[in-house]
Amino acid sequence: AALLVAANLSAAAESSQVRDANVGWRFLRGEQPGAETPGFDDSAWRVLDLPHDWSIETTGSSDAAKELHDPATPEGPSVGYLRGGIGWYRLHLDSETVGAGEELELILHGAQQECDIWVNGHHVAFQPHGYIPRVVDIAQHLQRGARENVIAIRVLNPEANTRWYAGSGLFRGISLRPHAPLYIPTWGVRADTVWLNEGNAQVQLQIEVRNNLATPQDVAIEAELISPRGERTRHDLGMLRLGPAATECVNQTVAVSAAATWSPDTPQLYRVNVRLFQGEHTFDRAQTAFGIRTIAVDAKEGLRLNGRP
Repeated sequence: AALLVAANLSAAAESSQVRDANVGWRFLRGEQPGAETPGFDDSAWRVLDLPHDWSIETTGSSDAAKELHDPATPEGPSVGYLRGGIGWYRLHLDSETVGAGEELELILHGAQQECDIWVNGHHVAFQPHGYIPRVVDIAQHLQRGARENVIAIRVLNPEANTRWYAGSGLFRGISLRPHAPLYIPTWGVRADTVWLNEGNAQVQLQIEVRNNLATPQDVAIEAELISPRGERTRHDLGMLRLGPAATECVNQTVAVSAAATWSPDTPQLYRVNVRLFQGEHTFDRAQTAFGIRTIAVDAKEGLRLNGRP
């Protein structure tokens, strides 16, 4: 029997509100007790922009190569004899970062190798893997109307971790996403091909919706599919009722005629735009890109993409 995989080529869901928060971080290498607290004095720390890797930094000596490489490094030549250790990052945000009635997601794109995150002294996340991003909703810890909010991140590279050079620090940067209390979380939209035959396809849309309000909410959801040729089709996904502080997932299958399939030779991508609204008021929008394709594997024909060997 063939193994059929309904595979999608899906990027992370995007939002036009996402913005980089990579400029103006303060950094110090080494352990710093108390650096997670808002009032900690970081005025002497170095100011830098992300992404940042402290393992390949020098202090500007005349013999930079000798300064960088340490024969005592646990992983030795596989990491270029470069050291890891501990580094602290702090970012001061002004009160205009989040508008009235808004909430905020912090998106950590990558910290090598593990990190702890604090917002105004509150520990909000531990991320144990350097190659996996993390989204944290930090609204409850923000100081509204205050002069500033402080994000502190402690990154640890224990050194004995890989057989290749991985670096140390916030090597993939940070983003912030303001959003309404009723919203689609970052990466909350997914599109999968569930059926493909003779140019026609069915795509399953999975949409996550969260209600951070203290009252139940009824919201409508619609999706717009945009083909690689620019053709647009709208799909009413119906109403959703969410309880207070609740998260729900909507699953709907939509038909796609004359589907433009994805393959290495023709990497055609669709886009889906999702809108979350009540009447004329739009709470949130999100989008993602995906490819329509199927994969099958059997003993007779091996790997087949879109029904073809």
